[in-house]
Amino acid sequence: MDTPIADPSQVSEGRRLAVEFARKSGVDDAGLARIALVATEMATNILKHGGGGTLVVDRFDDADGQGIELMALDRGAGMADVASCLADGYSTAGSPGTGFGAMTRQSDRLAVFSRPALGTAVMARLIVEPAARVPPGTELGAVNAVYPGETVCGDHWAFGSGKTGRTLLVADGSGHGSEAARASLGTPGDRT
Repeated sequence: MDTPIADPSQVSEGRRLAVEFARKSGVDDAGLARIALVATEMATNILKHGGGGTLVVDRFDDADGQGIELMALDRGAGMADVASCLADGYSTAGSPGTGFGAMTRQSDRLAVFSRPALGTAVMARLIVEPAARVPPGTELGAVNAVYPGETVCGDHWAFGSGKTGRTLLVADGSGHGSEAARASLGTPGDRT
């Protein structure tokens, strides 16, 4: 699920959608409260520091276990010093500067990637079911964004791991929408 964050009313809408997605995924009340806080902080930061962007919420099932992953994506000014921005009390907007600290404390895992003038990606994970074991592996993440006005994304990806190694496949359906999605999935009968 992804939702645009472009004005203050969309902060609460993003939180509501994230909580509803998590509730439908079987997250308990304590987990829903954590997700609500993280989604609110992410959406607020998207608006305040990124000038708008997208809040993405999805499930994950990997070496961390199973749970809910939230991502905040923007194309704002970015951060020159991520470590300073993560510290409680640091603010460039005149606020108390506790947003990243709150997200860190409420998340089982938080990662930030930012580049000045390019924007920021923040990922927070809340584990619902811990992994039975943590196998050695490759960590990766992907976001498929639907083209404005379309209902499906024309790009897809897949990852496989076997005895001979690991493989990552990225497919660009050449365009957008349902026709591109069919092309990138390699639906039988679509090949020429």
